[in-house]
Amino acid sequence: MGINKKIVILESLCNGNFLKNILIINLNNMLKTNARLIKLFIIYFILLLLNSVFIFRNPWVDWDIVSYIGNVKYVENQNIEVIHKETYQELKEYLDEKRYDIIKWANQYRKDVFNEPEAFYDIMPFYNIKFIYI
Repeated sequence: MGINKKIVILESLCNGNFLKNILIINLNNMLKTNARLIKLFIIYFILLLLNSVFIFRNPWVDWDIVSYIGNVKYVENQNIEVIHKETYQELKEYLDEKRYDIIKWANQYRKDVFNEPEAFYDIMPFYNIKFIYI
């Protein structure tokens, strides 16, 4: 440390400016840190917004949708055959042919649920407890 800096420190101690100088230095450091945090928050918010737009424009429809639609239909009508038919009819209208075929035919279990209303009804209780989704 040079002699000039020592003199400045001694003068600020003698004049009562020492605490004031420390506070100014700390305030400057805080402002730099806050500026970094604000930049990081803006970047995070932009990424979150872009991700939300992507998800909204490209929804992923999976097997669960069959039972959720079935449970909504069950509130309107308790006839299992009607619920089964309307559920798959609505899926056919909403999904493209490739996704619809995956929902129907991806494995033997899905084929059974598609072909048999009783099998469809058997899976519905696993999803009706999640009433917030419906």
